[in-house]
Amino acid sequence: MTEAVTPTAPTLEALYREHRSWLENWLRRRMGNAWDAADLSQDTFLRVFCSTQPLAEVHEPRAYLLTVGKRLLSNFYTRRTLEQAYLDALANLPPDNVPSPEKRWLLLETLQALDELLDGLSSQVRRRSC
Repeated sequence: MTEAVTPTAPTLEALYREHRSWLENWLRRRMGNAWDAADLSQDTFLRVFCSTQPLAEVHEPRAYLLTVGKRLLSNFYTRRTLEQAYLDALANLPPDNVPSPEKRWLLLETLQALDELLDGLSSQVRRRSC
């Protein structure tokens, strides 16, 4: 009598081991920067780790990782654009009105948090004008 073999659910460790370098290379090609690609790759696996979706339900691991990675990449560029706009506005201030580096960091963090909150709203609410 032969016992039926049921596939085991992938573990995060196996997912990481098998796909990290592929994901990191994909991100590096899009970003042109190995350091940022490595950071986003780690963030992708952190998101997967914190996700409520069981890994057993992930039938296409690369597609799943790519979806998470693309979202993080989009957030990365949104943040970079937001930071650059802020730095451009600072460059136009008189020297006496330029905030300290600590205040600038806090302002950037606040802007990022607001951006994420607004991004979490439905498209209908975002389009609504006051």
